Amino acid sequence: MRSVIPAGFVLGVRLSGEEEIPGGMGIEDCVRIAENLTDLGIDYFSITHGTRGKYVKDSTNGDAVAIPSASRVPAATGVPTLVGQRIRDAATADHAIRSGHVDMVGMARALIADPDLPIKSETGRLQEIRSCLGVNQDCRVLDPHLHCAVNAEVGRGRHPGVGTVAPRSKEVFCHRGWPCRSRGSASRCRSRASGHVVRERHGSRWCCAHCCGCSSSGHVDRRGRLPAAGTPTVEG
Repeated sequence: MRSVIPAGFVLGVRLSGEEEIPGGMGIEDCVRIAENLTDLGIDYFSITHGTRGKYVKDSTNGDAVAIPSASRVPAATGVPTLVGQRIRDAATADHAIRSGHVDMVGMARALIADPDLPIKSETGRLQEIRSCLGVNQDCRVLDPHLHCAVNAEVGRGRHPGVGTVAPRSKEVFCHRGWPCRSRGSASRCRSRASGHVVRERHGSRWCCAHCCGCSSSGHVDRRGRLPAAGTPTVEG
């Protein structure tokens, strides 16, 4: 690959720190392979767990499950290393880098759930973030488009009028709402952005219906903020 790609072209290799199959490779094998590849001029490594079809971890797996394995690779090779898999918030990503475990972090489903996650995290608007649940219910089906259990806009496109201030402000009443920050909260946010006044029923057992900076949320949103069972502890 290096001999045929243009000069200056970045070349990375993804390796599985743990194949998680009977007789499969483990982290020691991964490190040895990485050390051998280093001499060939690899620019970075990307480390995950599992094999094809099984490396997109669902909510039965811990958050940031591959960080302990990934941290072994740059320590052994000195090559910049990226880690992915169930890194659902900026704090986890920041910790992985600041603690010296890895050099880069990959986030996919978290950004599908909320494309504004980076800017919301940077500006301290953490309560506004729609958290990825990791249920793989819609984002792995692709039939016929990619969708998301908590982001109703994904795969459906955005109406051209979204974000345009309406010529006349109206009152929008929300009763009970949806039990999540998906379709219901998206409607409330769009209504506010268009200049309408949203009246909400408070204290509902389904959803307090607050968004855009308030602290309450629905069942699905709360589930997205819970740590997964068996979440690994990353020292440092």
